[in-house]
Amino acid sequence: MIKYVIAVIIVFLLGVGTYNVVAQPNARFPFFSGQEVPSPGDWLTDKNIAISGRNVLLSIPNATLVAYANTNSMDPVLDDTAHGIEIPPLKEKLRVGDIISYRSSTLNVIVVHRIVSIEQDSRGAYYTVQGDNNNAKDPEKVRFEDIEGVVVALIY
Repeated sequence: MIKYVIAVIIVFLLGVGTYNVVAQPNARFPFFSGQEVPSPGDWLTDKNIAISGRNVLLSIPNATLVAYANTNSMDPVLDDTAHGIEIPPLKEKLRVGDIISYRSSTLNVIVVHRIVSIEQDSRGAYYTVQGDNNNAKDPEKVRFEDIEGVVVALIY
């Protein structure tokens, strides 16, 4: 009897989730809370990734292996124990959700944060960025020429 009740509950919950996903595509799945956070763009294709035996082979032109400072601004996504692979940005592919490294004119260091909006002003497009673990957006307007790279892979 208990197995039957559990099965009915599971089917009900899956049905509610399926209804929300199919009938209401903008609705949140009932088990998750919070607001949808844009994910990074798809910078790599299946052609860039191969598995041979126990090895993962990445073919990424112009890639750079990077390390991160322990600032906690991008916790829990990346920290000083992670390695990243970055590629040069393509202006037409940058989107909200991408994690970029840019040269901060305010701090005179490389900062790695997520694009949270893309806007225009009299000088053209600029990117507003923010660390995932920060309460506020970065104070400067990031221009395309400030961007050093786009994170396409994180290795833990």
